Amino acid sequence: MPNHDANPNSNDDGGPSSTEGLVDSGNEQLSPMDGGRWRPVSPEELLRKNVPDQSNEDQQERQKVQLERRQELQHKLKTNPTDLDGFLELAAIYREEQRPLEAKRLLKQALQIFPEEEEVRFQYEEAILARSLQQFREVTDLAERLDTPEADRELDRSRSDWACRRIDVCRARLERDPSQVGLRLALAEAKFDAELFEDSFEDAGSLLEFDEWSPSAHFLRARC
Repeated sequence: MPNHDANPNSNDDGGPSSTEGLVDSGNEQLSPMDGGRWRPVSPEELLRKNVPDQSNEDQQERQKVQLERRQELQHKLKTNPTDLDGFLELAAIYREEQRPLEAKRLLKQALQIFPEEEEVRFQYEEAILARSLQQFREVTDLAERLDTPEADRELDRSRSDWACRRIDVCRARLERDPSQVGLRLALAEAKFDAELFEDSFEDAGSLLEFDEWSPSAHFLRARC
């Protein structure tokens, strides 16, 4: 079972990171874990993993090339820890290999070296979210298989962490760029998932004047 920090708002590397519009990049046909846009997802969907239609030979060759490139970048960053592109490329490889914790640790290091680089901060936040979502998937699967009170409690904690990580990231991004109105809806939805219903209701109310977001805001307020 994943080892969570007792505090769901914790954001350290040892602890446990969906709403359309939260990010401006990604393939809408993919799930959030596969690099697609953030959008509402169900636990059942989180457990489905789309496997690319590739032959075993093609997959093995691709994995070999990626492994060689990962090792090359790891060695390169040890000798040249100021290579911004190297940090971002290696983090992307980790994410593609479903290793968001390694990506998170790497990008935290990069952020200490490049504190003003928005792309590094953005990708670090994405890694935090991916790690939390990965743990949510793992615990959801475990809870369904075990069906025990302990597993259910772990699932509740994992779900809470996923909501808290989204709240943290939305707040941080809105602070950096208040014009991203879609993030306000994402924040309200994350607060709803965290059972902060009054805050969610209030945040959704601030979107009623926007035609693009008003229907979703009305629906969320009804749920609250």
